[in-house]
Amino acid sequence: MKKTILIAVGINLLITGFAMASVYVTQFADVKTDSYYKASVDNMVFKGVVKGYNDGLFHPDDAVTRAQAVTMLDRYDEQLLARITYLENMLCKGFNASSSTDASFTEAYQKICEAPAV
Repeated sequence: MKKTILIAVGINLLITGFAMASVYVTQFADVKTDSYYKASVDNMVFKGVVKGYNDGLFHPDDAVTRAQAVTMLDRYDEQLLARITYLENMLCKGFNASSSTDASFTEAYQKICEAPAV
C-alpha cells in the first residue's frame, strides 16, 4: 500500500509540475498571446530551459545557434534527470520487492533499482 501511495505521489508531482507550467505566463512582448508557440515558450521558461534575451524579448523569428541549442538541451536534460532521480529514489528506497504481491511493481523495481548503473 505504501509503495502505491509513493508512486502515486511521484506521478502527481510530475503532473502538477506540468499543469503549473501551462498556467505560467511569460512577459515577452514579442510572443503574441495567439501565437501557436506561446504555450511551448511559457512551458520552457517555467522549466528554466529558455530565458529570453537580455533585452527582455524572446526573438521568436531569430535563428538558433548551435551554442544556444546545446544550452537549451542541457537545461532540459538537467530537469529530466532531476525528476527521474527523484522517482528512482522514491521507488528504490520505499519499495520492498520481496514482500510485494504486485508483479508489475516488482518488475519495475528490478529493472530500475537492481539494474547495473549505466
